[in-house]
Amino acid sequence: MTQATLTPEEVVREFFNSMGPTFDDTLNALHTFCAEDCAWHNTGYPTAHGTAEMIAFLTKFREGLGFAAFRVDWGPVLSNGSLVMAERMDYIYNEAGEELMSLKAMGAFEVREGKIVYWSDYWDTAPFKCPEQAS
Repeated sequence: MTQATLTPEEVVREFFNSMGPTFDDTLNALHTFCAEDCAWHNTGYPTAHGTAEMIAFLTKFREGLGFAAFRVDWGPVLSNGSLVMAERMDYIYNEAGEELMSLKAMGAFEVREGKIVYWSDYWDTAPFKCPEQAS
């Protein structure tokens, strides 16, 4: 099955399931599953427009927090046509494989032709410092 023949829900699940165990895996997942002009909105942060801004955001997050890998446990997932909503428990790890934090998130996605074109995550931002503030 090629990426273009996956259902929107399958694209979202494969995207997150491809994000580990290394930071490079996360970057590869962005390139593979997100459209070049994808808009990624994170509660409390500026919207990243396109994969280059998405990678810049994650790189700052990595530098500020020590983020190296990402893992997801799935909650309920709802899909209707090109739209997918997924509740997740996200786990963030450092280079040593130690869990830095976990947080519950709800994501809304739009998928077209096998690529995520819109991604919006809703979660409590209290555990985070904005990457621009991280030093």
